[in-house]
Amino acid sequence: MKKLISDLQPDTDYSFVLMNRGSSAGGLQHLVSIRTAPDVLQSKPIATNKYIQEGKFTLTLPKVQTSVPVR
Repeated sequence: MKKLISDLQPDTDYSFVLMNRGSSAGGLQHLVSIRTAPDVLQSKPIATNKYIQEGKFTLTLPKVQTSVPVR
């Protein structure tokens, strides 16, 4: 099953408890801890060329404001 969790903040730690439906005492539970990625697009990307040339279009992305590696 899938569940969309919205309104998460960038570069933030979160913990969630997953449990089966109809869980009773001693039911199946799992703790999941994650960290969201930094906000890499704090400003709009800049188009290097105005038009597609030879099937290529290049964008320059803004610098990432973190020392943590982004995967």
